[in-house]
Amino acid sequence: MPGESRLQPIAPDQLPDLLTRLDDGRTTDLALIGSDVWLHALPEDWPEVLQGRVLYRLTGELSGLPRQLLRFDRLQTLTLWLLGLHEEDAAAIAKYLGRLTSLDLSFNLLNLSRNQVGAAGARAIAERLGRLTFLAPTLRRGRRS
Repeated sequence: MPGESRLQPIAPDQLPDLLTRLDDGRTTDLALIGSDVWLHALPEDWPEVLQGRVLYRLTGELSGLPRQLLRFDRLQTLTLWLLGLHEEDAAAIAKYLGRLTSLDLSFNLLNLSRNQVGAAGARAIAERLGRLTFLAPTLRRGRRS
């Protein structure tokens, strides 16, 4: 049964503490989105991939992938939207988060849509994430009222 959709703001300097709290060995789903990601006020109008999830929306800019995230070796679903990630961040995700079955890096600086993961980052993801069944290069819009 899907959980309740909820948007939780988090300051970038509070993110390490949040990740420490969530690093309990049971967390299998994590969604972090940038402050500039537009979402409808009603969760039922969010993109389907976000519904039934807790979304942590950063209130400011990140300087890169939080390294604490790489300890989440049980993650299966990871959404990182508009966080300014780069090729080396995608390579680190591929190296350390091998259980991922769903990875959504929309709107970063990877080259999967408006990202800049680049060829090396994409290659690392393809080579190391053998369980991956979903890789989202673009944002799917929710329905509009």
